[in-house]
Amino acid sequence: MSRFYDLMTATATRLIGQYGSSGTLTRVATGEYDPDTGSAPTTTEAFAMKAVVLYYSASLIDGSVLQVGDKKVLLESAATAPLATDQFSWQGVEYQIIKVKPLAPAGQNVLFELQVRR
Repeated sequence: MSRFYDLMTATATRLIGQYGSSGTLTRVATGEYDPDTGSAPTTTEAFAMKAVVLYYSASLIDGSVLQVGDKKVLLESAATAPLATDQFSWQGVEYQIIKVKPLAPAGQNVLFELQVRR
């Protein structure tokens, strides 16, 4: 990895940590179906992260891809990359992740941009 991208990752992490607030990614994984119990076990993992939560400009809201109330979330680069199947919690509200967009020049994650919806 390039020293430049290492510095950009450190800068993004520092700024999000300084100006962001606490959020949580929650991931639910389903195991293999067990015919004896008639169900598949699920496990839930929660990952605490710092995030900057922003509103989309009204001019960008088209009613389909971007809806009123959608938020843009900038997440610090972390060991756990967010998935579109995860949930994002912020200020006591659960959001569905609509889109995950990594900022990853040269394959190194600097930060993640999420589109989330209630």
